[in-house]
Amino acid sequence: MSRMATPEKHPKSGVYYFRMAVPKDLIPIIGKTAFKTSLKTKSLAEAKRLFPSYLEEAHREIELARLKLSDEPSVNLTVKDCVILAERWYIRIRDRMEASGDFTEILVRDAEWCDGKYRYHEFGLSDSLPISGSEIVRATEAQLKELAEDLRDHIESQLDIEGIAVPFGCPSFIQLARSFYPYIPRLESLCRARYKDDWTYQPIRCELAGNALSVAIEESQAPLKSVNNTSRQVKKTNTITSVLDAYIELEKSRVSAKGGRLKTLDETDSKVRSLVKIIGDLDVTTVQRSDIVKLRDTLGLMPSSGGKSVKNKSPEEQIRIAEQRDLKRYAPNSVKKALKLLSTVFTHAMDMGLIPHNPVNGVKVKEIVDKSETKEDRGYSQADIELAFQDEIFHSTKVTTSYGMASYWVPILCRYTGARINEIAQLRKEDVIITGKDLVHLYLREGEEQSLKSPSSVREVPVPKHIVELGFVDYANRQSDWLFPKLRPNKYGNRGVKVGQWWTDTVRGKGIKISQPSHGFRHAFKTLMRSLSVEDSVSDAITGHAAVNEGGRYGTVTIDTKRSAIDKLPRLNLKRIW
Repeated sequence: MSRMATPEKHPKSGVYYFRMAVPKDLIPIIGKTAFKTSLKTKSLAEAKRLFPSYLEEAHREIELARLKLSDEPSVNLTVKDCVILAERWYIRIRDRMEASGDFTEILVRDAEWCDGKYRYHEFGLSDSLPISGSEIVRATEAQLKELAEDLRDHIESQLDIEGIAVPFGCPSFIQLARSFYPYIPRLESLCRARYKDDWTYQPIRCELAGNALSVAIEESQAPLKSVNNTSRQVKKTNTITSVLDAYIELEKSRVSAKGGRLKTLDETDSKVRSLVKIIGDLDVTTVQRSDIVKLRDTLGLMPSSGGKSVKNKSPEEQIRIAEQRDLKRYAPNSVKKALKLLSTVFTHAMDMGLIPHNPVNGVKVKEIVDKSETKEDRGYSQADIELAFQDEIFHSTKVTTSYGMASYWVPILCRYTGARINEIAQLRKEDVIITGKDLVHLYLREGEEQSLKSPSSVREVPVPKHIVELGFVDYANRQSDWLFPKLRPNKYGNRGVKVGQWWTDTVRGKGIKISQPSHGFRHAFKTLMRSLSVEDSVSDAITGHAAVNEGGRYGTVTIDTKRSAIDKLPRLNLKRIW
């Protein structure tokens, strides 16, 4: 006679946990050898109270796995049920892409410079399917089976979340393929809008996703309960940090997880763990909107400075110290950013089928505007520019730095073009394009060990006559590969960090008060362009900012138009020294 399953006690911690072996024939389907979850209690009575729900969930997963193994459906789906599941899949994929900023899962878009203009190449999920457009209406049985095969991973991932078994090849699975198909071009349309930095566009309103499946009323006949059933909500302990770990691991495994993306993931990891110290490492299935509101309000009271001696204390103690020392608190924008990073974790929990909605959504952070003070100008004034470029590095060949000629050319190029420091720092010799006497431009692009912030950042930027006169082309011609070989990339591939810090120290050493010395070039450039009556569409094309409206996306800005605008800038008081 087999022993009845009961909670087990960890020999060291004394915490009870649930454990049950997975049948050997089902291990390949379930993907593990045992169900094991901490019950998070040292009380045997409490452990016995929680145990049945975990046991029931394990039996349900085993039942579902056996159904998959036997090719028997757990439910009979109607056509409407299939549409509901398709909408839920659409929403899940949409939210995951928008949370991560990575749209390559559905649509890959590359820019290529050809014959004096950019040509965009797209490859979407629909391009890999056997039918297109209205062909779904008259598709043959063979085509529908091929379509179902191509969409199999997407369909089965949604079925797993719903807790439904539908064997591949059965009529319901074919109908699911029919229902999923119309949502693919809609997702691709959404991706195109986001690549253009249009975050307001929504190609569809999902009216059915919130509806209950008709199979829910057949619960007594079905081996599995609905995914929204209460017992599924308490099935396992999936802490915020465990979901965070799963999210980070998944994102870092993707090809696109490099450069700036890796930096964002590291920032997410660090910030969310710091937030967990405030809210507690809760099970994601138990987090309510009120918990996020409390987190928001607590974070707004905590000090943003004070060093490790303050940061290592409890949130309550940090708030008390901030009040005593009158320390600067977290700004609303910093609180917003923190919640945005936390939101990505809950979006991933939705993808995992752990929660039905994201508790961070809808929690707003109110801006506090001090109307008594003028907002700080984030760019350089003309006087600041003149003072900064009086530095000896621009006037004497005897002054050197550990960054070689980057210390000379990078600030000059940023001032005249409004480019980001890393965009200039990662240039190769081949990115300096010479088309005629004194006609030179830079090709800012993505390439091997080169990355840009967004698709709109790929561009051609004219090199003004003054930079040519200073000997830039001669310098470029002497290089073999990298334009500034002494700049070494950091772990995220950014070559501009060190020279950017050097420039910050140089500027502040001259008493120039500016919050972002490196980024200040972009603000100053935009301000100068407007003072010279240059249209924003032209300066946007130079700096790589995306158009702000639909009209701005029509037409192109020619290289000659950009050159004409840049040549209007006041010349720096520099003469050739190299």
